Amino acid sequence: MNNYIKIIFSLFFLAPSAVPAAAHAYAAGVLFQDTARQAARQDSIYPLFFTTKQKDQLVSAVGFADGAALRAVPLTGIGNALTGRIAGLATIQDAGEPGNDQPLFLLRGRTPLVLVDGIPRNIYTILPEQVASVTVLKDALSAAALGLRGADGVILITTRKEAKQRGHNMDFSINTGIAQPLKQRELLSAAAYAELYNEALQNDGRPALYTADDIVKYRNGSAPYTHPDNNWYARVMEKQAPYQRYVLSANGKTDAMGYFLSIDYLEQDGLLNQSSLNSYSTNVDYKRFGFRGNVSIDLSPRTKLSLNIHGSSRRRNAPGGAASLSFAPNTGRLDISTGSISGLFNSILNTPANAYPVYNPDGSFGGNQLFSNNIWGQATGAGYSQINMNDGLADLVLERDMSDVWKGWWVKGTASYTMEIIHNIIRNKSFATYEMKVTGANDTIYRQFGSIGEQANTSGVSVRNGSLFMDFSTGVSRSWNEHHLDVALQYQRSSARYGNQLPFVIKNGIFRAEYRMGNRYILDVVTSYSGNNWYKPGHQYNFYPAAGLGWNVHNENFFPQNSFFDQLKLRTNYGLVGRIDANYFSYLYTYSNYGSAYYIGTGAGGVQGTEESQLPYVRTTEKALKWNIGADLGMLNNRATLSVDYYRNRFYDLLQQRGRNTALLGAPYPAENIGKSQYSGLEATAGWSDKVNAFEYEIAANLAIQRGRIIYNDQPPQAHPWMETAGDRIGQQYGYIADGFVTTAGEGPVVEGYRSVPGDLKYRDLNGDGVINFYDVTKIGPDKPEIYYGISAGFRFKGFDVSLQLAGLANRMMNLTGLGEWEFQNEGRGPAFPHHYNRWTPETAATATYPRLTAGFNPNNHVNSSFWLSSADFLRLKTVALGYTFRGGVLDRLKIKGCRVFASGYNLLTFSGQDRFDPENGSLGYPLQRILNGGISIKF
Repeated sequence: MNNYIKIIFSLFFLAPSAVPAAAHAYAAGVLFQDTARQAARQDSIYPLFFTTKQKDQLVSAVGFADGAALRAVPLTGIGNALTGRIAGLATIQDAGEPGNDQPLFLLRGRTPLVLVDGIPRNIYTILPEQVASVTVLKDALSAAALGLRGADGVILITTRKEAKQRGHNMDFSINTGIAQPLKQRELLSAAAYAELYNEALQNDGRPALYTADDIVKYRNGSAPYTHPDNNWYARVMEKQAPYQRYVLSANGKTDAMGYFLSIDYLEQDGLLNQSSLNSYSTNVDYKRFGFRGNVSIDLSPRTKLSLNIHGSSRRRNAPGGAASLSFAPNTGRLDISTGSISGLFNSILNTPANAYPVYNPDGSFGGNQLFSNNIWGQATGAGYSQINMNDGLADLVLERDMSDVWKGWWVKGTASYTMEIIHNIIRNKSFATYEMKVTGANDTIYRQFGSIGEQANTSGVSVRNGSLFMDFSTGVSRSWNEHHLDVALQYQRSSARYGNQLPFVIKNGIFRAEYRMGNRYILDVVTSYSGNNWYKPGHQYNFYPAAGLGWNVHNENFFPQNSFFDQLKLRTNYGLVGRIDANYFSYLYTYSNYGSAYYIGTGAGGVQGTEESQLPYVRTTEKALKWNIGADLGMLNNRATLSVDYYRNRFYDLLQQRGRNTALLGAPYPAENIGKSQYSGLEATAGWSDKVNAFEYEIAANLAIQRGRIIYNDQPPQAHPWMETAGDRIGQQYGYIADGFVTTAGEGPVVEGYRSVPGDLKYRDLNGDGVINFYDVTKIGPDKPEIYYGISAGFRFKGFDVSLQLAGLANRMMNLTGLGEWEFQNEGRGPAFPHHYNRWTPETAATATYPRLTAGFNPNNHVNSSFWLSSADFLRLKTVALGYTFRGGVLDRLKIKGCRVFASGYNLLTFSGQDRFDPENGSLGYPLQRILNGGISIKF
């Protein structure tokens, strides 16, 4: 290992040893990129799936983000840097834990595949500093080459390669800062809780539990052991946590070689408080060390060899409890769920402030029969666990220009191996809680709950994945007169092994052809023949064809020159793409242990039984017919740009269980290829870039409006039209329609069998039968947004630069039910929240926004209904960066090309109608974070 590190560092310090003056002039101070103007250029190169195209040759709908813009704010991963930057690509950050905070992606309503340099890989390992560009493939033509993996669209990350010009460059950046929790839910104090709990008991016709003396003691804190008042969030969480990051990178180019090298180290502490009694951390800490090297060598004037290597080691710490990991072979996404963290925050939202003291007078954990698991004990007394994630890859690419054999001919081969090993270390232990009692003789006794156990010491590999990818391609590029033709053939084979499963093999044959006439008319055709080995033979392969037309109107003779419009391109494409749900050999019969034993004979000997698992089914890929039409405009000397796309994507052969299945079978039914749905939408991206003397600025905005609808889902015939789900929005929520509060006992309509009292919810009786039951359930609101938008801006004046990014979504409803919302849950033992002060009482009947309080679950009020829906629209200031770049003078004498000092922030401001919690994730678990940092970046 020591030799390996020496080699890496020697590459860094040898690379820039000789820096030509021309390279110095080129690279000095290049720390700010005019990405809007670059995107407007017709000769801009867009990386696609194992090919590239100039902007004016594109017929596909693609989004593009330049790596320089993504590096403006130093974030821990590339996922959050993409928020709000590309029309149609939405991100939802549902977790804030360090090392597990990458967002979920939605591309035109679907979860896209993530590719790194053309190969499915884990996005957690990619840093913004390593990214040259991100291309989002939205339509059938751009994704058809992926065959059975193209239906949901693609996020294609291209890593940085050699420098653009001859010379050598090195960057070293340091940034450090703090992470702060965003909005968290507020719990009531012990006194306020007791008052509302007595009111709820009175509403239920039960005697009060707390006396006036109890409430006084809760309020003044005079009896902290018998009448505690705990702020659980303040006890468990710190107000901020440190964050630090170091990146060393170098790139260069000579006559025969080019390279990019990068080393990074990240250390981010969690927000959980620690106990001084522990000699180890129970915090949610995250550390990462990574290396990337991309090197290309010209073996001859026509032959080029490229080697890309990457390795990273990541470690996540957490309080006691093992992590649950799941890996999706069809998307390459690794999901980590740490049960101890979710369990900790669930306990907070299920425990009132007066449940027990954190510590008893003798220093033991407080607890009682109703609350036997001390929250502080969960956070600090249950040991700890670690997830160690190690991954590595190597890509070898050989390409040759074969024009010496046949004009325009080329060949290329790629071989890549990726491995990922996740190792868990478990150091859990159990702890006891104690309830203090004072007897009549003033003796103090303790009742124990649970037991004290020794700390476990186990470890094991939970994930061991490896994949081998090979690509062989050849093609011919020819031009004559005003005609140009590109034709290519390509074969790909991917073999991946997940854990102890048999290899998952995908084979893909691709044909590409592009014809251009006079750079005015473009015909683009892509067809793949794609299949996998986990499906039944005879059902493994399908054709996925797509074709598109483009017209560069601005290159026509009739197009006015030097006018308002500089560029105008019209384009459309149509094609078939697939999506594989790689269920493991689902066409075979499988059996599993019965779980119990059959007892035979007089000695009651047990024999293990077996049972039939899910019924077998011969699957095929899910498919999508996609149509896209768009236009690209450049105006006012290309200072202004506008791109507009409309799409309609029809999905069929979707896997789902039949609605007419019956439980009489006694075995689980399989998902079948019967579902149909449709997504349609409109996307627009506009930008303006200009320079006034020394002041340069750019601004861009994007907007996406999309809706998905269910076309067919095999729903059985319904009694009433409003119960039918075909035609409804994808992500539709269902429930009763709330219709005000009950004002007279026995008033309705209310849930069937329930006797109402004033303050209960009433519901709309849709079928007019006088009762509320499943015949009155209908659609009440969407849980997926229909509108996504983002705004980017950048300014530069002399050495100063400023950039910012805003992102938002609209037309999304959040269902505010259950944990954290309803009063006194957890069988009547849970807490209450400030919004419960708005409950219905006879005095507040005209202004109440919450039903009457009850102690526990209410079968009428606590059901899904429109009453509990609330807007989750928001606009977030995602990033802001301010910097100043020093050049010349002393720096020249020190051979420093540029030095930039900067301050930046992430998740700085949120504008939303929700004031109780963060609207993006609901604030039920570990909070999302605001990151404030500053640093310095030096270019040698």
